[in-house]
Amino acid sequence: MFCRFKSCFEAFIILSLLSVNLACGFGLSRTSNPGSNVAVTLNTSSATIAPGGTQQFTATVTGTSNTAVQWEVNGTSGGNAQVGTIDSSGLYTAPNVTSTLTVTVAAVSVADTSKSASAMVTVSQTATGGVTITISPTAATLTSGARQQFTATVTGSTNTAVEWQVNQVTGGSAQTGTVSTDGLYTAPTVTATTTIAVTAISSADTTQSASATVTVNPSGNPGSLSAINHIIFLAEENRSFDTYFGKMNEYRVAQGLSADVDGLPDNCSSTNSDWTVPCDAVNKSPDANGYPTTPIYAFHLKTMCIENTSPDWIVSHWDFNAEDPASDTPLMDGFVISAASAALSSGTNDTKGIRAMGFYTGGDLAYMYWLATQFATSDRWFSPASARTQVNRYYMVGATSGGQAYPSGVPIKQQTIFDELTAAGISWKIYSEDGTTSATAFTKFKANGNIVPYNQFITDAQNGTLPQVAYLEKPDADEHPGVGVNLQYGVAEVQNLVNAVMYGPSWKDSVMIVTFDEGGGLYDHVPPPTNVPSPDGIKPLDICTSSSDPRCQLASVTHSSPPYDPDGDFTRTGFRVPLMVISPWTKPHYVSHTTTDYTSWIKLVEERFGLPNLNKRDAWAADMSEYFDFTDVPWATPPQNPPPINYGQCYDSLP
Repeated sequence: MFCRFKSCFEAFIILSLLSVNLACGFGLSRTSNPGSNVAVTLNTSSATIAPGGTQQFTATVTGTSNTAVQWEVNGTSGGNAQVGTIDSSGLYTAPNVTSTLTVTVAAVSVADTSKSASAMVTVSQTATGGVTITISPTAATLTSGARQQFTATVTGSTNTAVEWQVNQVTGGSAQTGTVSTDGLYTAPTVTATTTIAVTAISSADTTQSASATVTVNPSGNPGSLSAINHIIFLAEENRSFDTYFGKMNEYRVAQGLSADVDGLPDNCSSTNSDWTVPCDAVNKSPDANGYPTTPIYAFHLKTMCIENTSPDWIVSHWDFNAEDPASDTPLMDGFVISAASAALSSGTNDTKGIRAMGFYTGGDLAYMYWLATQFATSDRWFSPASARTQVNRYYMVGATSGGQAYPSGVPIKQQTIFDELTAAGISWKIYSEDGTTSATAFTKFKANGNIVPYNQFITDAQNGTLPQVAYLEKPDADEHPGVGVNLQYGVAEVQNLVNAVMYGPSWKDSVMIVTFDEGGGLYDHVPPPTNVPSPDGIKPLDICTSSSDPRCQLASVTHSSPPYDPDGDFTRTGFRVPLMVISPWTKPHYVSHTTTDYTSWIKLVEERFGLPNLNKRDAWAADMSEYFDFTDVPWATPPQNPPPINYGQCYDSLP
């Protein structure tokens, strides 16, 4: 931009003066400009604010093209700690004073330093609209010795410090429980139910405080669920029980344990990777016309990567009975057909569907087999719905999908387990990679600031600040099948999470449940039950069973028809999925044979904290108490020296 000498020279002089005077901490020297038409006005002539509070001033300069101003407090450019500070935009921040203070804020024209405008500011602890403070949560129910993290939020002041009290005693006491300077409350040991107040008091304005009510119950019978203070739930992605733990008996026998697991037949050898070698686990691959003709037998996978398969409503019903998918007669014969279909639709290589019959061994998944064997597993633990990930994850948080067989976006009009926890004052967090959660599909779900970054879980576990219920929304490394996706990276992430609990301060009173959201369209030989309660009586809203089915319009949101969906209801679960129940109370080497789905984790939470059932499905589910020995505490000292992870080979072919 072209600049005439005189105006540039004047600007240079003014800026030079400004820089020198600012460096010395003084205001502009007042130099009048005879004949100047410059005028300065402020948006307000007075203000009353609280200590540490802020007030935005705006200066308007007329009579010159140079509208810049310098801000002063009591004649000092930018102010200072004693009178408050003001930045170049006119934002004044009051000092933290204990008595009323009056100061003058001025805007001085840079074009004509004899022109200014000022406002009177009163800093007072009685200022309205000043400091406010809130506390979260506002209520909590704990057992003796349990912990609760409280958070105080201060607004209206830059001084956000608070003083924590328990029953009006700073820091609390042995009788009422203690609270740290960052709000971590530890309940006392009580013999009868006790109600306690935890209070945060603003340091900026000690008249402002917020309190939470804490109900502390006795620890109760050590032989009951009341000993549990932290329930942690994690679901990995898309692996069936037979694919993952089908060779558990072989592993157990090698450890000197009994062969108690209903896994793959013994004659499906762990050393055989040829799917043409006959054994008692078999499906048939389709020919060019789609007819199942070629037997594919269970075989040992050598690659840690397989192409994706599909667990959709339609193919899950094919898996159950390929000839009559709407039937409740289980044949368990359609896994290879559906895997072939998935490859054809996605353009991947295994168009024969062979990968659906592959399995891993204890040598491949040494860490997970070790966890399941040291602690406990189940061979009758099913996913809740014969459908894909999203639908099952709705069940995972609310024990229903609200009629969705596909993720069609129908609002689910009921509470989640987290809403019940909030109402009961039970602390909870959802740890999420991207801030999202399946719970938001439920119209009554309120996050209340409890969705936190995924990596905070390890920090909380290591610091002993886990909530009473911790839900790990699926991680990025989740063992989901896919080209070039090594499932062992997911295993490694599970190990990091488990280690943070198992070798951390919360181990003594925690239960960690690790499972999978659904079977992923991979082979399993055990038929899912077909007579479980429908959660809420809502039948599938988004399937398309024929060209005249009125549900086809909603179904078209997620998939095209034909092929048409088989009819059905939510009275059939999905297929078996792996389970590991990890805690100091877990019965060593235990195998459950109780038929249930993983809404059992919700039932466990309900039983532990005295909450009502969400619906008929979680009311039906087992409460998982059979896994625990609260008297002897078998793993008070957790097992040491877990086996290393075998990352193996990862290639896009078979075996």
